[in-house]
Amino acid sequence: MIRIKTINVDGKEIERTFESIADILTNWWDEDGTDLPGGDDEVLELTMDGKSIRSVRHFAGLIQELESLFWRSVSTIKKMEEREQVKKQESLENSSHRVTEFCPHCNEEVTLEWNVKENGYQVFCARCGFKLMLCSECLYEEDLCDWSGEKGYCYRQIEQLWEEFAQVTFKEDEEHRLVLDQEYKIVLMADFEDGRKSKERTLICFPEGTDREEIWKWYDRNHPKSITYLLYGEDRRKKQTYEEWKEMALKNILQAHGLTMEDELDEDEEFYLGTNQFFGSYKSVQTFYGSSTKELLKEQQIVKTEDGYVAVNIV
Repeated sequence: MIRIKTINVDGKEIERTFESIADILTNWWDEDGTDLPGGDDEVLELTMDGKSIRSVRHFAGLIQELESLFWRSVSTIKKMEEREQVKKQESLENSSHRVTEFCPHCNEEVTLEWNVKENGYQVFCARCGFKLMLCSECLYEEDLCDWSGEKGYCYRQIEQLWEEFAQVTFKEDEEHRLVLDQEYKIVLMADFEDGRKSKERTLICFPEGTDREEIWKWYDRNHPKSITYLLYGEDRRKKQTYEEWKEMALKNILQAHGLTMEDELDEDEEFYLGTNQFFGSYKSVQTFYGSSTKELLKEQQIVKTEDGYVAVNIV
């Protein structure tokens, strides 16, 4: 609330009360000038929200001061709104990282700070220490659940196992296949935060020398979106240009032989594209991970050109 009292040259006092500065600047003026004191009129009193402003002595200074206060107020309001928006956003982000799940091990509902996008869908129960799946978050995000009571795991766990599989080492055999360098177990862990010994559940064990394709087939059977999704992501192949696909095929060929794009190659040296690599036209979008060795074993040749190394016959 703003109260203004002025006195004109004739000694007439004029007092007005307004809701806000904007109200003054837009509604005080009068066509006849009856409510508008002269420029030399003295300001007897200016009070804003009960607080007296004594620096204003004349009407001209009053208008200038009000305009200044108005725009400072607008700026302050804008800053306050921005700060409020930031607080709301932070609150929203914090709440989105707060998850609640029922633990089947201790039959209790637990709430914790956890970001499933960054940390995955497995957490430790804060009460009993067992791992549990954040199924409510999973259903909310994907509206899909392929939990198997017989198998005892879901596709979120398979994706985590696939990420760990990237650390497994392979070697090339006489048939130019990539095979396991050592035994590889696919296991689910039941860990405890209170110091108890972890429990291990083996889903399958692949012996040393197993063709990488055999492992891929296991992941293909146990993930609803198949091995293609695990290898390339959602619609990865659809978004690739032909040149990008060909470059990736070339890198795969080189990698299978322990080479990189920067290595000096003999133009006449021959390389082979084994069953562990994909090939074929971009339009056909083929990934022959399930075909036989004889069907897939194709001779490939890499030659050096002005533009770099090119894999011949990749069409």
